[in-house]
Amino acid sequence: MIIKLNVRHNYLKHRFIEIRFDSELPIKDVKTKIYTMTGTPQRSQKLILKRGEGDLVVLTDKLTLHDYNAQDGMELDVYDQNQYSVVRDIGSKELPPVPQVSDEQYFKCKNNVVYQIQQKMQDPEYQQLILSQQQQRELATQQELQNDVHLNQIVFVNNQEALVKFIGTVHFGAGLFYGVEVPFGSGCTNGTEGGVIYFSCPENSGMFLKFGDFQIQKEDEKEDEDEL
Repeated sequence: MIIKLNVRHNYLKHRFIEIRFDSELPIKDVKTKIYTMTGTPQRSQKLILKRGEGDLVVLTDKLTLHDYNAQDGMELDVYDQNQYSVVRDIGSKELPPVPQVSDEQYFKCKNNVVYQIQQKMQDPEYQQLILSQQQQRELATQQELQNDVHLNQIVFVNNQEALVKFIGTVHFGAGLFYGVEVPFGSGCTNGTEGGVIYFSCPENSGMFLKFGDFQIQKEDEKEDEDEL
């Protein structure tokens, strides 16, 4: 399904309005599209989807926008984590306006994305590919369950200590999520989402993360081990 997201970059004044994404695209491919839009390489991108007031989630490469229940009109924040990024240098420059077309005009275009997907869905091989991707996502969830992370364990988010207070599935995304308590003001939730209490912590002191969005060791400790 095609959805339209508003994309904002931490170094660019220009806001990208109603950018079309295939909700079944893996996040790593979403990052590729954002690279063509902003110039920020995929490895330097951190993506946060804003689904509502206080409802933010960090996106991980293994899953898709559909897995995070992304809908039309939501905001996708792009954080360039490279402190030497060349994008920073052009952030103050005015960008030319982006041409906009109505939905009616778009669907009149030959070979638009929706048409391409409809054609692909008639191909048994493509249907098998979609099924395979779903199975891979389910396998990734099972593999995450085997990772050595447990409740009340100290992990590190941006090199700051965080306490694991929840491990499990949630209503707003597919796969395994980790609820962590971070220093006050560094988070975006109190552990309650959509009226469901997943864990408890002070307001703006909690985060829901995927495996890979946090570290088991501090970066400097990991570097010391690598040197050994």
